[in-house]
Amino acid sequence: METIDNFYNELNTFKSRNSPLIKSLTAKKELLNDIIKDSGEEEERTWIQQKEIKDCSKHLIQIVERKDEVMNDTFTLTERILKLLKRKEILRYRDRVSDFNHEVRRRLGFLFGNG
Repeated sequence: METIDNFYNELNTFKSRNSPLIKSLTAKKELLNDIIKDSGEEEERTWIQQKEIKDCSKHLIQIVERKDEVMNDTFTLTERILKLLKRKEILRYRDRVSDFNHEVRRRLGFLFGNG
């Protein structure tokens, strides 16, 4: 079970490393929105450049948000797999204990003439 616990620790480390990135993304998104809102110049060229920046920024934010969704789904899937592995490891341990108990009974029965 120690191995699975190590995997859980690594998973939690990845989650904690991902959290500040999400906060940073939110801050950058707000900053970009503020920049786009605050620019009040009416020149056509400036307006076109701002629109291109806005479109590009929105697209980048959408890509990163989709990446976040995939990462969160990956974390969820990894947790489910680790839970399954932990359960299987417990069952495997139970089987080994049962085999050991069976062997002890067999040998004790042999020693006392009951088997």
